[in-house]
Amino acid sequence: MNAILIDASKKEVSNIDLSTSPHSYLRQIHEHLGCQTYKFMTFDPTTVQALMDEDFLTNETNLAFNIDRWPLPFFGNVLLIGKNPDNGDTIDLPEDVTTESLNITFFSEEETERLRASALILATLFDQPGFDLKTLLESVKE
Repeated sequence: MNAILIDASKKEVSNIDLSTSPHSYLRQIHEHLGCQTYKFMTFDPTTVQALMDEDFLTNETNLAFNIDRWPLPFFGNVLLIGKNPDNGDTIDLPEDVTTESLNITFFSEEETERLRASALILATLFDQPGFDLKTLLESVKE
């Protein structure tokens, strides 16, 4: 299955091939992400998933980068995989999502620390009653 690895520490973006065997697939994800537990984030709008370190924000070794398709920074390595919007199955990435089509900005250690501090403040807002991420993101774009 085709996927894209964004390696924040090396500041590299590459095409990779993930196994479709469940055991090998999980092992490859852990190796590429450099972590034991990971989480999913769906975007673009529902056909691409980003897999990342579950502790992406608090792991201080994770450097930050931004993908122009998403308004908030990522921290650490990320795997982009395809998602079937009808049933949620993992599939090849859509043809229009390529290493060339992604506009990625990698950040320095100093910039990462500034972004991490802001993101930690934002993360505390997520836990507040009545917090609306969609409204916040729309206000950031304006």
